[in-house]
Amino acid sequence: MASTHTDLVSGLGSLGLTSGDVVFVHSSLSSFGHVEGGAETVVQAFLEVLGPEGTLAVPSFGKYFMEGPGQVWDRDRSPSLMGRISETVRTWPGARQSPHAVHPVSAVGGLAEDLTERHHLTDFAFDSPFARLLELDAWIVLLGVTYNSCTMIHVIEERTEIPWRGWVARSGTV
Repeated sequence: MASTHTDLVSGLGSLGLTSGDVVFVHSSLSSFGHVEGGAETVVQAFLEVLGPEGTLAVPSFGKYFMEGPGQVWDRDRSPSLMGRISETVRTWPGARQSPHAVHPVSAVGGLAEDLTERHHLTDFAFDSPFARLLELDAWIVLLGVTYNSCTMIHVIEERTEIPWRGWVARSGTV
């Protein structure tokens, strides 16, 4: 049986999501089984539940600059490699994407600009979109992925200066 828009809205509501919430989603569309309308239906369901004041954010990472110099990242055109839902949010009308090529965040909704227009030095710094999500007490929603996929752990790692996290210089064209 396929999941519908109505099923998804009901399920998100039963989680406790309400209008005005800020949500950061890591996801795997294939974990849903068949969804009528695919990733677009999932994004529409989130936006309906969150309402115009709410914000839907996703990681929209690629492998830019991790495979050597000479790579090009275009904030408006380089695709997310984090799945269909992430790419759908990235390309949604009115969506914004943060300017950090290695770990960008894409967002739609009331606080999309606030989240994405931060010019942070490192991916998970105190002034990054990830830190702002914590300040906003955002929901962290993992749909069909394990906690190992949750990027927010890196904010804690950076803040506590864990020995295995360090600076890595990368080069490319933005």
